[in-house]
Amino acid sequence: MNTTEKPRPKVFISYSYDSKEHEEWVKNFTDKLRTEFGIDATIDKYQLKKTSNLNQIMVDGFEQSDYVIIVATRNYAKKAQIFESGVAFETKLATIINRDIDLKNKLIFIKREVSSKFNETLPFQFKDSYLLDFSDDIISENKYKELYYKIYGKDYYLEPELGPNPFEQNISNQNNEYEVNNETVFNIFEHTGFEPFYLSSENLTRKSIVIWPIVPRLHINLIHKAQIEIVRILFLLGWDTKIIIANCGEHSDITPNKQDVEFKKKLEESLKRSKIERFEISFLNQYFTPDFPDGGNILSKFVKISSSIKINQLTVFNTKDESYNDEAQKKINDRTTLKYISPLFTWAASIYEAEKFINKNEGSKPIIIAGKDEESQWSHIFREINSEIGAVFIPLLKDEDNTTFFQEGQKLVFSKPQLLEKLSKGNIDKWLSQSFIFLSSFPQKITNLDFCNSDNCMHNKDCFECMFSNGNEKLPAFVDKQKFVELIFPKINPA
Repeated sequence: MNTTEKPRPKVFISYSYDSKEHEEWVKNFTDKLRTEFGIDATIDKYQLKKTSNLNQIMVDGFEQSDYVIIVATRNYAKKAQIFESGVAFETKLATIINRDIDLKNKLIFIKREVSSKFNETLPFQFKDSYLLDFSDDIISENKYKELYYKIYGKDYYLEPELGPNPFEQNISNQNNEYEVNNETVFNIFEHTGFEPFYLSSENLTRKSIVIWPIVPRLHINLIHKAQIEIVRILFLLGWDTKIIIANCGEHSDITPNKQDVEFKKKLEESLKRSKIERFEISFLNQYFTPDFPDGGNILSKFVKISSSIKINQLTVFNTKDESYNDEAQKKINDRTTLKYISPLFTWAASIYEAEKFINKNEGSKPIIIAGKDEESQWSHIFREINSEIGAVFIPLLKDEDNTTFFQEGQKLVFSKPQLLEKLSKGNIDKWLSQSFIFLSSFPQKITNLDFCNSDNCMHNKDCFECMFSNGNEKLPAFVDKQKFVELIFPKINPA
């Protein structure tokens, strides 16, 4: 006997008694999952040997199974609206599962009937659900394959690795790479203006954790992409990442809304595209629910931080040291109380995660990812709450009027023409170069750039210093802006 064999996935199949032929198909379908694919699939009729209580069979099936397959037909959809029917009872159970963010992937819908409208076989509550089409009696093996891949938690649709960018292949005429170690990582952060704070190169010698609190937006934008570069480089050192999506304060519902969930999905995709394999994402509200296992500790952090900050200080922190323009500051001061104090929740959860890691890994120094405009607030947190934590600040992105760029309500996502038009405004030229030319190329060494047309190029000179010497923040005249945009665009194009 193989004692290391993993438990087989348990699947309960929900269907309607449309006809004898349909019931026979469901039985054969269940048997095929069991005998050919090793899936512990069952239907109500197989459970009658345990109990004759059909409601109990349905409850146990939905609750105790890893997945529930709903065999969708027009009759199933019709019965779902007849409240005394068994299908309606199962639809109620499915609706409860679908409301739970962590469980909604438990439901699998398969279409077993040819119909003019693809989703008319689904109950109203599930009209936007993905359907596997099993309506053809001569079902291709690929449909079964897609189904059992999902049940076993495998990716059926695998994205191929990205090939070389035709505009990026020769970003450097040298194939030399830096050795990835604490010194080179610390130096690339410093050199590109990603400021290590409460941090030394020695702190990077021991593997630790990155804490990234992030406010959900409509898109994964420029600033998120730049922060992902920090995660990527520390991942090269073997660090893990904990991401906290700060959804508290954006809406009155304490649970993540559809936009929050979609943002999480896009963020996961962006991290995977950057080949970052070890990360964990939580929503901020999870730390403040009644069933959070360490609620007393979180509350203690919240009280300690809140007690250390006066109202006028919180105003300064919210307005990023009053670096926003007047219109942005007015919007901030018009926020609801919950949104206004939401940074307190974020700081409490971030410190909680950092200290939890320190307690298990003595001598480690967790790193917070934040913007340079948040330096004063994190300086306060480190000074007053815990100085064993460091940070890496991304450079400040300034607007055309030289004030800090205010993300709220702005996309920060551009087409190529829009990006070309945006150049030379604020400090975006230098900011893009810091984030998506020099930092994003690490560990590759850059000694020559294809968009550079300088007649006086010295290939042994630092390209960054050459482009932005003497405090200059605009691309110099010898840079071909069109080629610059072609190189930058694939790196910032939203997922």
